[in-house]
Amino acid sequence: MEARVPLSVAAMRLGLDYQQCRKRLLSGQLAGGRDEFGRWYVLEAALARSVAGARSDAPKPRRARRATPDAAA
Repeated sequence: MEARVPLSVAAMRLGLDYQQCRKRLLSGQLAGGRDEFGRWYVLEAALARSVAGARSDAPKPRRARRATPDAAA
């Protein structure tokens, strides 16, 4: 059996709120479901892929531009 992560913990790792994370589960963007007690969970492997993907999708910081001398000076 794969390791399961509670939805609240998965949401915190992904930087989402609980409802956003649950919607990703329902739409199939995250692998997981409900356990026999009705609690939501995310599979650890799916969470690791999503966290890694979120880091690589983040915008790269821009390099500061060099100041150019004014033409009028």
